[in-house]
Amino acid sequence: MKDNIIHLDKLKMSRDPVKNVCDAASKEFTDLVIIGEDKHGKIQMITTIPEPADLMWFLKVCEHGIMSKGVEEDE
Repeated sequence: MKDNIIHLDKLKMSRDPVKNVCDAASKEFTDLVIIGEDKHGKIQMITTIPEPADLMWFLKVCEHGIMSKGVEEDE
């Protein structure tokens, strides 16, 4: 990250199957956090971010984006 300015448009929600979303993310992102519900109803997370402080920063940025700008659905 080159600066501390964060430009978040509305977060996008996709109705595509998980594999399609992950394939698209692998082409666009260098680091990511995936949070979801497994087949047994348990909330799980997987990430490429090794440092807990950096992971918390990503999560707080996402929280701020959701609270301030909402979520829009893919069409």
